[in-house]
Amino acid sequence: MKNIIRHRILSAVLACALSCTICAEPVKALAEELAVPAIDFDERELIDVIVKLKGDAVLASPEASDQGSDYIDTAEGKSTEKKLITAQNKVEAHIRRLYPKLQIKRRFTLTANAFSCTVPECIISDIENDPLVENVSEAKKDIKFEPQLYTAKELGGINAFCNNTGCTGEGEVIAVIDTEFDVTHDMFAPMTDKEVKITKENVSAISTKAGFSSKLSADKVYISNKIPFAYDYSDDTPYTLDFAENNHGTHVSGIAAGNRIKLGSNKEMSGVAPDAQLLMMKVSNNSSGSNTINDENTAAAIEDAVKLKADVINMSFGRVYDYYDSIFYADSIQAAVNAGI
Repeated sequence: MKNIIRHRILSAVLACALSCTICAEPVKALAEELAVPAIDFDERELIDVIVKLKGDAVLASPEASDQGSDYIDTAEGKSTEKKLITAQNKVEAHIRRLYPKLQIKRRFTLTANAFSCTVPECIISDIENDPLVENVSEAKKDIKFEPQLYTAKELGGINAFCNNTGCTGEGEVIAVIDTEFDVTHDMFAPMTDKEVKITKENVSAISTKAGFSSKLSADKVYISNKIPFAYDYSDDTPYTLDFAENNHGTHVSGIAAGNRIKLGSNKEMSGVAPDAQLLMMKVSNNSSGSNTINDENTAAAIEDAVKLKADVINMSFGRVYDYYDSIFYADSIQAAVNAGI
């Protein structure tokens, strides 16, 4: 009980010391006199926290808004960061008197004025009594990633755009050049009462006249008016989902043009352009867990997408090609751009 009382008194004394420079020396002497002996806290009492200080981060100032990240390297930006670190050091000293075993994990100055650490839960209120501290919050862990496509469109302003313009992708075609596709998913079911750009007859005409990059017939590639073309460029058979775990192609297609569907919670979810058609073009190598792309297949898919008069081609391979100019299909991409895609 005595330790707790002395612990509280010291916290109040230190708060005064940090906010009053006139009586700094007397207060310092009193703080040292009342210094709390190291307390052995039970490890189960420790909690990961983020200590947020009062005052804006470096990049939160109006000057930073005008100059962008260049403000970091200016004299004013460096001066602001130095002041933040000085304040953080004072708060750290305060906490260390309460909990000598304190170790700072990370410091934030550019985008936040804060630092993270692990402290006994029972001293959080004492830390928050520091006049330099805005608040202390528990560092959340194990935040579960969940699909939130039914809220993403609203957050991105896409719903408002569609309502104001009437643009839902109807009459447009998006070619997705990627990995596996689940052509049986509800988001890719046939559409009703929608204008479509590509019909089975169109596919058949191309196959008969101009021809695709491979010997393809409409019967082999046409799925529905939602998916007028689905083809696995790694083999020569009608499209089948061989490796469901390689689902990036399905993921991308759903975001781009998935149909409006209702989940169990009765919330509607759809892609950005739900009334658009999809060309599903698998170019990844045909093996389980394969994350490799075949250049020849990619070039062939671009060629076929152009023949089908796609409006958009998506190739989110998830990497930067330092050797882009030497890629075989670099010219194919430029030609597709020239074609208005």
